Amino acid sequence: MAAYDKTFSLNSLRVFEVAARHLHLAKAADELCVTYSAVSHQIRSLEQNLGVVLFDRSHKPMRLTAAGTRLSQTLLEVLSDINRVTTELSNAYTSKELHISCAPSLALKWLVPSLKIFQTKYPGIQIRLTPETQLADPKNKDLAISYGEPMDIPGWRVVSTAYVELTPVASPKLIDKLQKIDTPEDLLEFTLLHEDNGTIWTRWLSVAGVQLSGKPLGMYMGRAHLALEGAVEGCGVAIIDPILGEKDIQSGKLVRLFGQTVPMPHPYYLLAPEKTKMSQPAQEMEGMICTAFRKWCGEANSIEAKQH
Repeated sequence: MAAYDKTFSLNSLRVFEVAARHLHLAKAADELCVTYSAVSHQIRSLEQNLGVVLFDRSHKPMRLTAAGTRLSQTLLEVLSDINRVTTELSNAYTSKELHISCAPSLALKWLVPSLKIFQTKYPGIQIRLTPETQLADPKNKDLAISYGEPMDIPGWRVVSTAYVELTPVASPKLIDKLQKIDTPEDLLEFTLLHEDNGTIWTRWLSVAGVQLSGKPLGMYMGRAHLALEGAVEGCGVAIIDPILGEKDIQSGKLVRLFGQTVPMPHPYYLLAPEKTKMSQPAQEMEGMICTAFRKWCGEANSIEAKQH
């Protein structure tokens, strides 16, 4: 025959926990704002249901029995866990700050301009932005948009990745001033603006069928947004992802020179903690970033389809 499972009133357990702390029924009654007899009745009822004596009333003040001590310690542990979880949930869902780590070029050219809509919906949220290529320290961060090989961080999820295509761009003024660009080989007559050590331009030129004797010369800028700005200012030709250059291309400050693209060496990727530890604004920001990632990947697929 299966053992009979008894259930006990949470109220009686609460009364016992207070009485066990005070070892005094009158003081317990004061804390609970009830009468002495009500506390005494709850304790007696709990003892009867359990079939054990919880307090040794032969002493003044009264003492916990072995059974009472065991139950008291268990209740303290449970209440401590409940307090910890409720505090975590309260902090997560009432946070007034959103701390985002983001790859510098993407932060400058996409994330910061995209925050206007978010600010309108959450005007009381203070946004803190840390520009870094990859998440260096997850402590106190809510989200991370990184670039490179996705990192495995305990307690964090790799939510989404976006592989983006790179394309050559230049200022129309530069092209008109010097000469027209008809073939990929013509690019070698211009200053090439590099965001890295020349590897990306080498890959693109090779895919475009240009024979090189070594890495192409040019200006080495170190960051994608610096190479992009150099192109806008007419310093040379940059090879960028359309996400960073979208507004400059739409405004006519830059023009795409060829349909040929090459994928970025690594993807952008979004990191986030477990959803139970995220505030509502952080979850909404995660959704906004994921939507952008899907759009970028869709545009990359569209470009690739047109090339074939």
